[in-house]
Amino acid sequence: MPRSLELSTSRLTLFIPALEDAPAVLDYFNRNREHLAPTDPPKPSDFHTLAFWEKRLIQHQEDFDRELAMRFYFERRAEPGQVIGACSLTQFIRGPFQ
Repeated sequence: MPRSLELSTSRLTLFIPALEDAPAVLDYFNRNREHLAPTDPPKPSDFHTLAFWEKRLIQHQEDFDRELAMRFYFERRAEPGQVIGACSLTQFIRGPFQ
């Protein structure tokens, strides 16, 4: 499954990850585990596993396809394949609010 959305600037690439990006996303959360811990909600016991992120990225894509959410990750253009950040836009509401 290729990335469904990718935006680039001169320094960064913002993307909705494909299944093949699961190892890089897992690496990001492993590298930043201590840094993110004080502000993150409790995580499932398998959060820091590749299997968890493969399932999660499939769900992210389904949410994007159904226009429910957009979960982006960032990488430096000079260092593709190393995720350096994440940003989620969620709870899209359609109908009378649109």
